[in-house]
Amino acid sequence: MANFRIEGARVWGSKDTAPAPVWISGDAIVDALPAGAPYETLRFDDAWIAPGFIDGHVHCFKYVTGPFGLDADFCGVRQGVTTIVDQGGPSCITIDAFRHFIAEPAASRTYCFISAYLVGGLMGHRHVALYGPGSTDAGLVIEAIENNRDLVGGIKVHADHGGFSRWGPQLVAEARKISDATGLPLYIHLGTMWTNAEGKTYDPVKVLDETAELLRPGDILAHPFTRRPSGGILADGSVHPVFQTARERGLKIDVGRGYHIDYQVARRVLDAGVMPDSLGSDVHGFNAGPTSPPDKRFNLFYAMSEMAALGIPVDHIVDMVTRNAVCFVPPPQRVPAAGGAGFTLFRIASERRSYTDYNGNTIHGDTVFYPLAALLDGRVHHCSEADMPSRLLQAA
Repeated sequence: MANFRIEGARVWGSKDTAPAPVWISGDAIVDALPAGAPYETLRFDDAWIAPGFIDGHVHCFKYVTGPFGLDADFCGVRQGVTTIVDQGGPSCITIDAFRHFIAEPAASRTYCFISAYLVGGLMGHRHVALYGPGSTDAGLVIEAIENNRDLVGGIKVHADHGGFSRWGPQLVAEARKISDATGLPLYIHLGTMWTNAEGKTYDPVKVLDETAELLRPGDILAHPFTRRPSGGILADGSVHPVFQTARERGLKIDVGRGYHIDYQVARRVLDAGVMPDSLGSDVHGFNAGPTSPPDKRFNLFYAMSEMAALGIPVDHIVDMVTRNAVCFVPPPQRVPAAGGAGFTLFRIASERRSYTDYNGNTIHGDTVFYPLAALLDGRVHHCSEADMPSRLLQAA
């Protein structure tokens, strides 16, 4: 068990916000170490220490999902995030490979929401023919979950007009069976995933209406800030009622940043009183990996800075990646803390930044979140500028 003395940092959520030495033994803050106990001193000036940040939406099933999958620790501890959740990469067929080749070797705590489809997230779900009703088997997915309760936090499924034009709500209904049988939540991707089937159309509003009928408390709606059809914005510019009634229905909302952010939509959703609960980055090989343009890459901290620029309070932003994201972690693995395992060290700076979404909209903000280190399982993982998105490091 490793011991640390952290100097220069303040404990997030503490009533006393003055910097003071913080003693850590294992993955717990303690008042003091036993006399004579060895320890390592770490200094992080003008920093905060918080329960480990959780990114509930990454794609880290490297190789099996092709260039879509990033390295787990690149998504996790190298970015100051102690706990990551792959959304829909592993399936009932490939989950053993995910455990053996991804989760077990990773320094980051690495879990998944299992795919409702037999093929999982191959090539970022680009091959629509692989995702019809013939590629689902609720019984096999339920069996895989029961055999991997320590690894699986929920079930990933898509609800978009392209899929519904082919199969209607059958796939979401199949995922509902899996959820009801296992007691784990659904993570519902909203917004265009596939184009309409040839010669067919499906009303995007009907997609939301039919999906809403299948939701239960604890289920998670993803991508509230997307401009794409089947998202939360209706043709008249209003916000779909399923988002506005999410709180009273016991549903949760995850930003799922990725390609699915439009600042104009975000302002409309926020102005309608819809506040997301959690912030998943949705990083993958096509938007934050080696083939994506350096000036377009992002990470969880960049998305946190965007949320601040959109006017979301800083305290809530930290909650979005700590206490509010615990629901992504498999129940047997949840630690008795308001966040993930271990600790995240980070800085909140007052610096002017400009942010541009994928539709060319620009916003400005004065609050920037910087990752400094992840402290997990007795090891310290310092964040390197080489791993950071260039846009996080460049002043406006």
